[in-house]
Amino acid sequence: MKRNNSRMLFFAIAFSFFMAVWTQGFAAEKAPFYQGKTLNFVITLPPAGRRNIESRIFAKHLTKHIPGQPAVTVQNMGEVEDSLP
Repeated sequence: MKRNNSRMLFFAIAFSFFMAVWTQGFAAEKAPFYQGKTLNFVITLPPAGRRNIESRIFAKHLTKHIPGQPAVTVQNMGEVEDSLP
């Protein structure tokens, strides 16, 4: 009977240690990396055209799929050609 009590004590201590270590991992969770940050999309084409529209739609829906839902800005850096010589 004494052996049975020591076995139960061992399992109780082991279970308590396991629970303490396991729940400590939940307390140490960090905020998502991109939370509160801004992603910049740079489009190398002029601000008119199909690629510009596609890029802006992609950027609009991208935030739903990134943890932390960062803000997204889209910038056109392409050269606009002048029609005058």
